Amino acid sequence: VIDEIHFLREERGVVLENLLLNFIRNLQKKSKNFRLIGLSATIPNFYDLANFLNVNITNGVFYFGPSIREITLNHVIIGIKSNYQSQYEKKTLNSILIQKVLFLLNTIEKPKSIVFVQSRKNTLETGLVLMEILEKKKLPCNSKLDTFKNEKLGKIPLVIKKLLKQGIGIHHSGLSKKEKI
Repeated sequence: VIDEIHFLREERGVVLENLLLNFIRNLQKKSKNFRLIGLSATIPNFYDLANFLNVNITNGVFYFGPSIREITLNHVIIGIKSNYQSQYEKKTLNSILIQKVLFLLNTIEKPKSIVFVQSRKNTLETGLVLMEILEKKKLPCNSKLDTFKNEKLGKIPLVIKKLLKQGIGIHHSGLSKKEKI
Protein backbone atom coordinates (compact mmCIF):
# COMPACT_ATOMS: atom_id res chain seq x y z
CA VAL A 1 0.00 0.00 0.00
CA ILE A 2 1.49 3.30 -1.08
CA ASP A 3 -0.06 6.45 0.28
CA GLU A 4 0.50 9.73 -1.56
CA ILE A 5 1.44 7.90 -4.76
CA HIS A 6 1.23 11.19 -6.64
CA PHE A 7 4.74 11.91 -5.27
CA LEU A 8 6.01 9.84 -8.22
CA ARG A 9 5.96 12.90 -10.44
CA GLU A 10 7.73 15.12 -7.92
CA GLU A 11 11.33 15.51 -6.82
CA ARG A 12 10.59 13.52 -3.66
CA GLY A 13 9.21 10.65 -5.75
CA VAL A 14 12.49 9.49 -7.27
CA VAL A 15 13.14 6.95 -4.50
CA LEU A 16 9.54 5.71 -4.65
CA GLU A 17 9.74 5.37 -8.44
CA ASN A 18 12.94 3.32 -8.27
CA LEU A 19 11.52 1.14 -5.52
CA LEU A 20 8.37 0.43 -7.54
CA LEU A 21 10.26 -0.29 -10.76
CA ASN A 22 12.58 -2.76 -9.02
CA PHE A 23 9.66 -4.35 -7.18
CA ILE A 24 7.66 -4.83 -10.39
CA ARG A 25 10.67 -6.07 -12.39
CA ASN A 26 11.65 -8.64 -9.74
CA LEU A 27 8.12 -9.96 -9.35
CA GLN A 28 7.60 -10.20 -13.11
CA LYS A 29 10.81 -12.24 -13.44
CA LYS A 30 9.46 -14.67 -10.85
CA SER A 31 6.01 -14.67 -12.51
CA LYS A 32 4.44 -13.78 -9.19
CA ASN A 33 1.11 -12.04 -8.86
CA PHE A 34 0.93 -9.17 -6.45
CA ARG A 35 -1.47 -6.45 -5.46
CA LEU A 36 -0.37 -2.84 -5.37
CA ILE A 37 -2.64 -0.25 -3.82
CA GLY A 38 -1.74 3.34 -4.56
CA LEU A 39 -3.65 6.04 -2.72
CA SER A 40 -3.96 9.69 -3.68
CA ALA A 41 -6.57 12.36 -3.29
CA THR A 42 -4.98 14.59 -5.90
CA ILE A 43 -3.81 12.50 -8.85
CA PRO A 44 -5.65 13.42 -12.04
CA ASN A 45 -3.86 11.03 -14.40
CA PHE A 46 -4.45 7.68 -12.71
CA TYR A 47 -4.68 5.88 -16.07
CA ASP A 48 -1.19 7.10 -17.01
CA LEU A 49 0.06 5.88 -13.65
CA ALA A 50 -1.60 2.50 -14.24
CA ASN A 51 0.18 2.20 -17.59
CA PHE A 52 3.49 3.09 -15.95
CA LEU A 53 2.96 0.35 -13.35
CA ASN A 54 1.75 -2.22 -15.94
CA VAL A 55 -1.69 -2.43 -14.36
CA ASN A 56 -4.62 -3.79 -16.40
CA ILE A 57 -6.77 -0.70 -16.86
CA THR A 58 -10.07 -2.54 -17.38
CA ASN A 59 -10.04 -4.55 -14.16
CA GLY A 60 -7.06 -3.32 -12.16
CA VAL A 61 -7.81 0.38 -11.68
CA PHE A 62 -10.42 1.50 -9.20
CA TYR A 63 -11.27 5.18 -9.16
CA PHE A 64 -13.51 6.41 -6.40
CA GLY A 65 -14.79 9.68 -7.75
CA PRO A 66 -17.55 12.10 -6.82
CA SER A 67 -20.28 9.66 -7.87
CA ILE A 68 -19.88 7.59 -4.69
CA ARG A 69 -20.32 10.57 -2.35
CA GLU A 70 -23.58 10.94 -0.43
CA ILE A 71 -23.30 14.71 -0.65
CA THR A 72 -22.32 16.09 -4.03
CA LEU A 73 -19.01 17.84 -4.19
CA ASN A 74 -18.51 20.60 -6.69
CA HIS A 75 -14.99 21.49 -7.65
CA VAL A 76 -13.34 24.14 -9.73
CA ILE A 77 -9.79 23.81 -10.99
CA ILE A 78 -7.87 27.02 -11.52
CA GLY A 79 -4.32 26.80 -12.78
CA ILE A 80 -1.62 28.68 -14.53
CA LYS A 81 0.59 26.52 -16.71
CA SER A 82 4.10 27.82 -16.43
CA ASN A 83 7.57 26.62 -15.54
CA TYR A 84 8.11 29.69 -13.41
CA GLN A 85 5.38 31.47 -11.50
CA SER A 86 6.00 35.19 -11.68
CA GLN A 87 4.49 37.62 -9.19
CA TYR A 88 1.99 38.66 -11.88
CA GLU A 89 0.88 35.03 -12.36
CA LYS A 90 0.49 34.57 -8.59
CA LYS A 91 -1.57 37.77 -8.33
CA THR A 92 -3.75 36.67 -11.23
CA LEU A 93 -4.29 33.21 -9.74
CA ASN A 94 -5.04 34.68 -6.30
CA SER A 95 -7.46 37.18 -7.84
CA ILE A 96 -9.41 34.37 -9.53
CA LEU A 97 -9.32 32.31 -6.34
CA ILE A 98 -10.67 35.22 -4.29
CA GLN A 99 -13.48 35.79 -6.78
CA LYS A 100 -14.48 32.11 -6.54
CA VAL A 101 -14.30 32.04 -2.73
CA LEU A 102 -16.30 35.27 -2.41
CA PHE A 103 -18.88 33.86 -4.82
CA LEU A 104 -19.23 30.77 -2.61
CA LEU A 105 -19.47 32.84 0.56
CA ASN A 106 -22.18 35.03 -0.95
CA THR A 107 -24.30 32.36 -2.65
CA ILE A 108 -24.15 29.18 -0.58
CA GLU A 109 -25.58 28.72 2.88
CA LYS A 110 -22.80 27.51 5.20
CA PRO A 111 -20.17 27.30 2.46
CA LYS A 112 -17.13 25.09 2.94
CA SER A 113 -14.17 25.13 0.61
CA ILE A 114 -10.89 23.32 0.26
CA VAL A 115 -8.18 24.99 -1.76
CA PHE A 116 -5.31 22.79 -2.94
CA VAL A 117 -2.10 24.73 -3.42
CA GLN A 118 1.01 23.55 -5.27
CA SER A 119 3.60 24.05 -2.54
CA ARG A 120 4.00 24.34 1.21
CA LYS A 121 5.15 27.95 0.93
CA ASN A 122 2.19 28.91 -1.25
CA THR A 123 -0.23 27.28 1.21
CA LEU A 124 0.48 29.86 3.89
CA GLU A 125 0.73 32.70 1.35
CA THR A 126 -2.67 31.80 -0.16
CA GLY A 127 -4.23 31.58 3.30
CA LEU A 128 -2.88 35.03 4.15
CA VAL A 129 -4.20 36.50 0.89
CA LEU A 130 -7.66 35.06 1.60
CA MET A 131 -7.52 36.32 5.20
CA GLU A 132 -6.61 39.82 4.05
CA ILE A 133 -9.52 39.97 1.60
CA LEU A 134 -12.02 38.58 4.13
CA GLU A 135 -10.90 41.16 6.68
CA LYS A 136 -11.18 44.00 4.13
CA LYS A 137 -14.67 42.87 3.08
CA LYS A 138 -15.67 42.44 6.75
CA LEU A 139 -17.34 39.14 5.93
CA PRO A 140 -18.58 37.03 8.83
CA CYS A 141 -16.56 33.90 9.40
CA ASN A 142 -17.51 30.50 10.72
CA SER A 143 -14.45 30.12 12.90
CA LYS A 144 -14.63 27.34 15.46
CA LEU A 145 -11.59 28.77 17.22
CA ASP A 146 -13.42 29.18 20.54
CA THR A 147 -14.11 25.44 20.69
CA PHE A 148 -10.39 24.64 20.96
CA LYS A 149 -8.83 24.58 24.39
CA ASN A 150 -6.54 27.51 25.10
CA GLU A 151 -3.62 25.18 25.88
CA LYS A 152 -3.73 23.86 22.31
CA LEU A 153 -3.89 27.35 20.83
CA GLY A 154 -0.92 28.46 22.89
CA LYS A 155 1.29 25.98 21.05
CA ILE A 156 0.64 27.16 17.50
CA PRO A 157 2.26 30.14 15.74
CA LEU A 158 0.48 33.49 15.78
CA VAL A 159 0.09 33.56 11.98
CA ILE A 160 -1.89 30.30 12.04
CA LYS A 161 -4.04 31.60 14.92
CA LYS A 162 -4.86 34.65 12.78
CA LEU A 163 -5.92 32.40 9.91
CA LEU A 164 -8.06 30.27 12.24
CA LYS A 165 -9.82 33.39 13.56
CA GLN A 166 -10.95 34.06 9.98
CA GLY A 167 -12.14 30.48 9.55
CA ILE A 168 -9.14 29.50 7.43
CA GLY A 169 -7.13 26.40 8.23
CA ILE A 170 -4.01 25.24 6.44
CA HIS A 171 -2.38 21.86 6.19
CA HIS A 172 0.75 20.50 4.57
CA SER A 173 3.39 17.93 5.40
CA GLY A 174 5.76 20.55 6.76
CA LEU A 175 3.57 21.51 9.70
CA SER A 176 4.72 20.40 13.13
CA LYS A 177 2.53 18.25 15.35
CA LYS A 178 1.71 21.36 17.39
CA GLU A 179 0.47 23.15 14.28
CA LYS A 180 -1.74 20.26 13.19
CA ILE A 181 -3.97 20.48 16.29
